[in-house]
Amino acid sequence: MKLNEQCYASLNLDQTVIFRNFCYLHSMKQTLLLILAILLFSCNDTYINHKIEFKKLGACDGMSAQIGMESNIAGDRYAFNRCLPDNFDEKGYNVKRKGDTLVVSFEEKPDRPRAGYAITLDIDANPRYGHIQVGDVVLQIGEATQ
Repeated sequence: MKLNEQCYASLNLDQTVIFRNFCYLHSMKQTLLLILAILLFSCNDTYINHKIEFKKLGACDGMSAQIGMESNIAGDRYAFNRCLPDNFDEKGYNVKRKGDTLVVSFEEKPDRPRAGYAITLDIDANPRYGHIQVGDVVLQIGEATQ
């Protein structure tokens, strides 16, 4: 006699129905938990969202190399001045991840006239990055301490 038959043989009709329902619900619960675990652990939420705003300042003379940073829950905002091609637009830059560093590069056209721009760059990335490189300048991004 199999184990299930032995279990059923010792139960009356009402107990058998309850036992079968319990087994059915138990297997459904296990299946649901397995599906939820697969969905939870299969999500790879890696992204880099960025948006640039720029204002043409004029000549490139006396441009500051400083980069200002502001952080909040929506990401980081970087403000800096940069000498770029005179006809610069939002397609003329790129943000990519290289390990723990975000690299911001600008399209350089040496044969074109150049102008100074005030750049505001908003970046939201996951997983969090530890450094950002804008041109030749590398900034270390750290957690705020209290």
